[in-house]
Amino acid sequence: MIQGRAIRFMAVVRFHRLWREPLNHSEVPLANRDVIAALEPLQPPKLPEWCRVQSSTDIVNLTFWPFALDIALALALFFGWVFALQVIRERRTPAATLAWVTVLVLFPILGVLIYLLVGTRKRELKHVRLRGLTATGTAMLHFEQAHVLDRMLRRLSIPPASIGNDIEIAWRPEAAMEGLLKVIDGARDRLWLLMYIFEDDDSGFRVMEALQRAAERGVTVRVMVDDLGSYGRIDSSRRALEAAGGQIIRFKPVWYALWKRMVNLRNHRKILVADGERAWTGGRNIGDHYLRTGKSEWLDLSAVVTGPAALALEEICRNDWSFTTGAELPLSPVVVPSAEGPATLQVLPSGPEYREDLWHAALVKGCFEAHTRLWIATPYFVPDETVMNAIVTAARSGIDVRILIPHRSDNLVVDMVGRSYLREVQRTGAKVFRYKLGMMHAKAVLVDEQLALLGSANVDARSFFLNYESTLVGYDEATTRPISAFFEYGFARANKGVRPVSRVTESLTSIARLFSPML
Repeated sequence: MIQGRAIRFMAVVRFHRLWREPLNHSEVPLANRDVIAALEPLQPPKLPEWCRVQSSTDIVNLTFWPFALDIALALALFFGWVFALQVIRERRTPAATLAWVTVLVLFPILGVLIYLLVGTRKRELKHVRLRGLTATGTAMLHFEQAHVLDRMLRRLSIPPASIGNDIEIAWRPEAAMEGLLKVIDGARDRLWLLMYIFEDDDSGFRVMEALQRAAERGVTVRVMVDDLGSYGRIDSSRRALEAAGGQIIRFKPVWYALWKRMVNLRNHRKILVADGERAWTGGRNIGDHYLRTGKSEWLDLSAVVTGPAALALEEICRNDWSFTTGAELPLSPVVVPSAEGPATLQVLPSGPEYREDLWHAALVKGCFEAHTRLWIATPYFVPDETVMNAIVTAARSGIDVRILIPHRSDNLVVDMVGRSYLREVQRTGAKVFRYKLGMMHAKAVLVDEQLALLGSANVDARSFFLNYESTLVGYDEATTRPISAFFEYGFARANKGVRPVSRVTESLTSIARLFSPML
C-alpha cells in the first residue's frame, strides 16, 4: 500500500523540486503523510550550480523530450499492433507473417518504420488486363491435351500456352546483344522496352542509339525503367531519345513510391517487344555485365521469341505503362504470325497486381511434376518453406536435383542465409554447383525433357511475393534442349558442394533464416 502511494506522490515531490518550491505538507492528505515522512531521508544530494534548473526554459527542456519520447513509443506500440493485425489478415506465408509480427511487436519503432517503407505486398487489381490470345485465332492445345502446369495456370486466369513460336536462347553476352539489337532494328510500328537496370555504359549507349534510330524512322518507342533499379542512370542519354520522338518514363519514382508505400514493390521485368511479333526477354538487364564479353561479364540467360508469345509479352508492357502513367492505351492491331515454329510457350507474369503468387505456384508445381531431373539456376537461393519442401521431396525421391548458384553473389547477407538452405538440400541427396568464373545471374528451371522456365524471377521471397516478374514457360524440346546445354556449360565450370560450417555459424545462420522472408 505504502509503495503504491509512494509512486503516485513521487511525481508531486519531483514537480515541486523542479520549481524550487518547498513542499507544503499541509497539501498532502493525513493518510499519506507517512509516505512523505518515509521519503524525506531519501533526499538526493545538493546538485552543483551548473546543473541546477535556472529558468522555465530549462523546465521545458527537462520535461518535453521525455514526454515526446513517451508519446512516440506509445504511438509506435499502437501502430505496431495495428500493422501486426494487418499482416495476419494478409495472405502471407506463415514464416513471413511470424517474421513481421515479431519485428512489429518486439521492436515497434523500427518495425513500424520498416513496414511503412517495405511492408506492402499487393496493390489494386483494377489495371490488370491480359488480352486472351484465344481472340486472335492463335493455335493452342485443348485443355485436356495441355501440360498439367498449363492447365493450372489457365485456372489462375493466365492465357493458355500458344504453339507455333520460334525461340532462340543465348547465354553468351555477344549473342544476347546481337539478338536484342535485331529486335530493335526490325521494328516497323511500335517498340516496348521494360527494364529493371539500364546502365550508362557502352552497352547501354549502344541500345539507346538503336532505340533513337527506331524513333527517327517513325517507330513509336516507349521505354520504362524501374526508378530504384536504374536510379541515377540514363539521365544523360534520355534527352536524345526524347528529341527523336521516343518516350521514356520511370516506374513509380522512389519519392512517389514512399508516399504510396510501394517502394518495396519494384518492377524486375526485362522485356523488349517489337510490333507484338518479336520479343527479347530473360534475366538480363542492359549493361556491360550482361551484354559485353570480358572479365566483368556475368553468366546469364535471354531468349528471342517470334510468334504469338511475343504478343502476350507486349500485353505486360502495356499494362505496366498504363499503371504507371494512369493512361489507358488503345489496343494495337493484332498481327500474329502464322503458327510455324516448334515451340509451345506460355507467358507467366507475376507480382503485386495478381491476387495469387503465380511464380511461386508454378515453381512448386514444377518441382512436384519432376520424374527424372529437376535443375535450378538462380543467383539468390532463399526459398520459403513450401518451395524448400518441394525440392527436398524431389531429392529424397531419387530425382536428379541440381542447383546452380554463383560461388559468391553481389549480396553477402543473402549468400550467408542461402548457404544454410543449400546445406540442408545437399544432405537430402541434391547436388549444388557454385559457378566459379564470376557472377551467375541466370534464372531457369528445367524439369525432365518437356518443361523449362526462364525469366526474371529468382528463387527468393522478393520474386515470390513482392516484385513484378515475368517468366517464359516452354513445353517442348525446342526450349528444353538449349537450356539443358546452358546448365551443362555452367556445371562444367563450377565447384561442387557447399562446405559445412561450425555450430556457432550454423546457429547464427539459423537465426538469420527466421527473417529470410524479409530479405
